[in-house]
Amino acid sequence: MKTKVLVRAHKDTGAIVTMKTIVNKETGEERNVGTVMVEQSKITGLSAIGRVAKRVAFITLEEEVVDLLKPSLIDGGEFPVEGKLVVTETTVPYIKKDGTPQEPKRHGGTNEVMMYNGQPIYRNTDFNEDLKAQDVLLTNVATEEAVE
Repeated sequence: MKTKVLVRAHKDTGAIVTMKTIVNKETGEERNVGTVMVEQSKITGLSAIGRVAKRVAFITLEEEVVDLLKPSLIDGGEFPVEGKLVVTETTVPYIKKDGTPQEPKRHGGTNEVMMYNGQPIYRNTDFNEDLKAQDVLLTNVATEEAVE
């Protein structure tokens, strides 16, 4: 079952696109970009108990692209560019704007940090125009002994 990528309004402001100015650290050049929240439901776990998982991602667009897409960006409407949301798990955190590292993935039942080969797992969800792109998931291995 293929599901559509849907546009979602900002929960606090109701805005579909959140505009901001970013600065290139090397050149000092400023440019305006917009961020759009998108959501996709996916059926998972069919080898055990199937469930619907909602994935959320934020797409950053140059101002020119925002202007082109804006008439098609409607809360609950389909995102006007074909694609899907892809999950990538890694052992390298991204660094937030404020300089702090991303929080690691935690086990839903125990709240323990999930590990892969002795390192924390970090989960990212991104929009991908490649419909053949696959999730990259790391298996939680709590201790070195569990690897054997």
